[in-house]
Amino acid sequence: EDPASVEGHLGVAASLARLGDYRSAAAAYDRLLGIEPSNDEWYRLAASMRLALGEHASARALLSEALRLAPSSPGTHLLLASLLRARGDLAGAQRELNTARGLGEDGLEYHLEMAACSLAIRDVSSSFEHARIAAALDGSDPRAQYIQGCALFRLKRYRAAHGAFARAVAHPRLRRQALHGMGSALWRMRSYNGAAVAFRAAVAESPDWLPAHTGLCTSLLRARKWRECLQAVRAALNTVTKG
Repeated sequence: EDPASVEGHLGVAASLARLGDYRSAAAAYDRLLGIEPSNDEWYRLAASMRLALGEHASARALLSEALRLAPSSPGTHLLLASLLRARGDLAGAQRELNTARGLGEDGLEYHLEMAACSLAIRDVSSSFEHARIAAALDGSDPRAQYIQGCALFRLKRYRAAHGAFARAVAHPRLRRQALHGMGSALWRMRSYNGAAVAFRAAVAESPDWLPAHTGLCTSLLRARKWRECLQAVRAALNTVTKG
């Protein structure tokens, strides 16, 4: 296969992933697998898209093949840690992180996953520290900002948490959670009108996501916007009925 063709498919897939079109990006990586079926990197990248789509079984199968081809790839162990965390297997995720670290992984993705795992087991100090390191490695990466926001929120540093969530909004996979985090931080600061704005944006981003509706309702209630609150409650009830 022409290397230019491989690079072309890779460029398209990467662009689609950055835009948040994970389904199309997954299809593009599948085409790369058809061109180079023995390349473990394509399996790992295809798995990352399946993970983003919540297709855990498919992601696991792709990662198993990647490990068969390259068992000492730290990046594959790191992505497997993300998958196991998403499935609630925090002990397994930690084992894979330890394996990745033992294979020399100490970059941005490692510290991001360590931060996420630490947050999941409520080790807030460790989570904040790894998120801080990740932000130092790449200050423009919104994922580090989001995890920092979560840690700061649990530390009751709500103003700093709001700023971190605001910087994370740019990431398509994090947008609704970051908006929800902004609303939650503003609510804790008793800025109920501002919280309602953030929660309303989260509802617009994900109309069927009940936590955004709940946040909007409670914010409008505290802001004493009775008519808008009633409308928000009706919308929330519609969401529950549809679910």
